[in-house]
Amino acid sequence: MHGPDGRDYPNKSVFTDIVKPRHLCYSHGWDTKTDTGEMFLATWTFEEQGGKTLVTGRMVFPSVAERDRVVKEFGAIEGGKQHLGRLAEHLAKKPVFELVLERVIDAPRARVFEAWTKPDQMSQWFAPKPFKLIINTMNFRLGGGFSMAMRGPDGKDFPFTGIYREIVPPAKLSWTGEFTSGPADQVSTVVTLEEQGQKTQVHVRQTFRVMTPEIERATKGANQGWMMTLDQLAAFCSKEKLS
Repeated sequence: MHGPDGRDYPNKSVFTDIVKPRHLCYSHGWDTKTDTGEMFLATWTFEEQGGKTLVTGRMVFPSVAERDRVVKEFGAIEGGKQHLGRLAEHLAKKPVFELVLERVIDAPRARVFEAWTKPDQMSQWFAPKPFKLIINTMNFRLGGGFSMAMRGPDGKDFPFTGIYREIVPPAKLSWTGEFTSGPADQVSTVVTLEEQGQKTQVHVRQTFRVMTPEIERATKGANQGWMMTLDQLAAFCSKEKLS
């Protein structure tokens, strides 16, 4: 914690249990110099309430005296209220850029989902012409990472990396990603697939939380690029020849 007086207050936490998206637990409060001095055990739970989320935090201290000291010296109760308030404000902010597209593809949902999950297939359609998708690594699993690049006709690469955040075969997948010049997880992409008989409705939502010069350049052609990419996905899944 960096105070207004310029003083730093070191903290160290160790995650002890994570059940996405229901709860997370961690032990907190070591002295970072001696690696001793546990202050409390924290448990945060997240409960769905009709499109909203009830967040509950519980901190267990070694003693009543230690709990009272933290409340008095560090203003823990007021601090906790401010943390939750800022979390709510952060999540309520509109993204600096948002893109939403839908497309009905003449192919079964399982076939369309497969096209997103295998490197040898994804590299054939996921890039608006004349760009080509270069897949360096693609660890398609929950929490797995990827490293890819869009290669232009002049041979120049535009690299990006990311992590798969949700995979629900064959209905949904999402990932966060970043360009090399920006902060981590600056781009979020969610793809949902809905059955329509033997066809599939693809819904894509991509949001940018941070705007950098590189992202600004990318967003200018994002809508057209995604439309071309979905055209190519439709052709690939229905085994039509790409023009």
